[in-house]
Amino acid sequence: MPDNISFEEGALLEPLSVALAAVTRANLTLGMSTLICGAGPIGLVTLLCASAAGCEPLIITDLDQGRLEWATKLVPRVKTVKVEKEDNPKDLAEKIKAFGGDEGIQCALECTGVESSVASAIYVQSLLNFELTSSR
Repeated sequence: MPDNISFEEGALLEPLSVALAAVTRANLTLGMSTLICGAGPIGLVTLLCASAAGCEPLIITDLDQGRLEWATKLVPRVKTVKVEKEDNPKDLAEKIKAFGGDEGIQCALECTGVESSVASAIYVQSLLNFELTSSR
C-alpha cells in the first residue's frame, strides 16, 4: 500500500471493490429498485454504493436488528426487512416484494452467501419476471 493510505483505510478497500464491482456489473441506475441481502460489511458498503447510484427504493435484509439499524444510519431512506431463521425463502420474497413499489424489485444483490438468502433473492426476481410475463 502507498504510504498515504492507513491500514484502516486499506482494510476498507476490499469491501469497497466488491461493492463497486457488483454495482457496475448490475448496471445500477437512477431510480432502479434494489434489494441488498445482508447488512454485514459487504452489504453495508454495497448499500452506500447503490445509494450513490441513485437506486430507489433501496431495501436491505438481515437477521440482526443492530445491523439493520446501522443501515438506516448510513442511508436513512433504506427500507429494512428483518429476516427470521424460520422464514422460508418464498415467504420472505413476498415480504420483500411489498417494499419494491409498482415495478417490484429490479435488482437483487446477495451479500451473505447463505443458501436461504440466495434463494430469497432468486424468488424476488422470479416473482417479478413471472408477473411481467403473465401481464403481457
